[in-house]
Amino acid sequence: MFDFHDLHTLSPLRGSHKKNRRIIPPFFKAAILFSLTLVKMITV
Repeated sequence: MFDFHDLHTLSPLRGSHKKNRRIIPPFFKAAILFSLTLVKMITV
């Protein structure tokens, strides 16, 4: 199961914005894809 709270902990609040910017996009894409597939499973 995917924990969406992890996304909030990755938020660049500690001045490491440029570092996190490289890490978040693929992670975020995976989260979006996961949520979209869940929604499709629920609605179908």
